[in-house]
Amino acid sequence: MTGKLLVGCRGWNHDQWTPGFYPAELPDDWRFCFYSNEIRSVLIPFGDIFNADLLQWREDCDAAFRFVFECPVDSSAMAASAHELQQLIRHIQPVVDRTAAILISDAGGAEYSVSEFGRLLEVTSGVPLCVDLSKFANKDQWAAAFSRLEVGQVWRYPCVPSLPIKGFQVSLAEDAELPALRKILESLSAHAQCGAGVFFTDPNKALRMVRQARTMVEIMGI
Repeated sequence: MTGKLLVGCRGWNHDQWTPGFYPAELPDDWRFCFYSNEIRSVLIPFGDIFNADLLQWREDCDAAFRFVFECPVDSSAMAASAHELQQLIRHIQPVVDRTAAILISDAGGAEYSVSEFGRLLEVTSGVPLCVDLSKFANKDQWAAAFSRLEVGQVWRYPCVPSLPIKGFQVSLAEDAELPALRKILESLSAHAQCGAGVFFTDPNKALRMVRQARTMVEIMGI
């Protein structure tokens, strides 16, 4: 795999993490700085992007920290979706050099064409894309097309890549037993040719899962 395997949470501003992760006396606006020092990547939900001060985020994290941003795409309104994606790209410019990928979510797939995704790639101006194929018909055909475009895929637990694939890959999991977690990490390390990240989506379990995954990553040397 090219690049280090990212391990992080979906979102970081969870009240239930105080106390336990965030100190009780920590001001709310210091949470991201604290998070970025403890956990080295984050998946940002789309609803949290446009109200955020990304210049402040840049100050609060170092150059090695990595973001992945979610962006929903509506297959029935691709022009509007491309415009929304373009707005996102403009908004994240303060941290675009620290952005590992944009995750295309809630994709229906039925009305898409490969050429339309090619236009989305043009909009992203070189920021890697990865797409959730879970709602797509003919997933194998789309996977082959995305590989040609070097667009990555989103793998929802327990699914993991089993063949070498191009594009930045993202694995999403709420929870996983240790053998399954090891399989996720091994599969991403072995088959993701352009980098990958695993993000834990349940705020009540994410911190425990991140700690377990980071320990495994260190032991496995990936």
